[in-house]
Amino acid sequence: MIDLLSSAPHYRSHLLPLWDALTDGLKGLRFDVDGSGARARRSVEDPTGAVMVASHRDLKTARSLGYRRIALAEHGAGQSYSTGHPCYPGGRDRDAVSLFLSPNEIAAGMDRAAYPSARVEVIGDPRLDSLPALSGPPGIVAISWHWECHVSAFTRSAFPHYRDVIADLAKAVPLIGHAHPRADMARFYQRIGVEFVPTFDEVCRRASVFVADNTSCLFEFASTGRPVVVLNSPLYRRDQEVGLRFWAASGIGRNVDEPGELVEAVSCSLTEPRPSTVDAALRLAYSSLTGAAERGAAILAEWAA
Repeated sequence: MIDLLSSAPHYRSHLLPLWDALTDGLKGLRFDVDGSGARARRSVEDPTGAVMVASHRDLKTARSLGYRRIALAEHGAGQSYSTGHPCYPGGRDRDAVSLFLSPNEIAAGMDRAAYPSARVEVIGDPRLDSLPALSGPPGIVAISWHWECHVSAFTRSAFPHYRDVIADLAKAVPLIGHAHPRADMARFYQRIGVEFVPTFDEVCRRASVFVADNTSCLFEFASTGRPVVVLNSPLYRRDQEVGLRFWAASGIGRNVDEPGELVEAVSCSLTEPRPSTVDAALRLAYSSLTGAAERGAAILAEWAA
């Protein structure tokens, strides 16, 4: 039996397709936990079994509960920043993981090098098959921001660089606002008259274009065939390569470097042909755009046997 442990919706969104693809006989407990794991301590019946998680935070909870077999599925494209931070592939403090499910060979290679005794499998991203199709009127643009994370200059938000032109963008195109769950953006959007949309599923249902600084959602949205616009900040050094978004797969969409370029770039993205670099960027981010849940479920079943 395999349990599912998650402490946030964006972690669950990557695990639930795997869970749904498991046979009923393999499904153990599925539960959400708070940051301390308190609910899990009340719910777990057999913590010596197997569990799947999608974050380092939940890995720590699973380990504290006594799980002996832990599978970690990346909750995104597997971006890393060459810092050794445990939240990213190849980072420290992941030694309790016996199975890594990776979206691509880049992330898998980092975990293989750091944890040679663990099993590492490349499956793609189970989230992609579950992303909603566009179901609203065409032409809506969504803009999103990373939270102000100080792990690296590349994990900082580009919002301060573009703050003063977002209202101009809202005048030029129908705009909805989104943000990383740890970024407090709702009040800002309210002040400039932009609707805040908290879930990425709703963004996918409503937006024709997705604009963001640093998030795996750039790759996820592009996988649906719709355009993205990539926002760069002066904090993001061009002379340093840390993979994927910076800079090997930055061709996932039109790049914007300066605030004065934003409105034109977004407006053009609504009508211009798909950049030739998008497919190459997607191939770096994902081993395949379909079938990851089924591949992952088969591997989980073999691992848990």
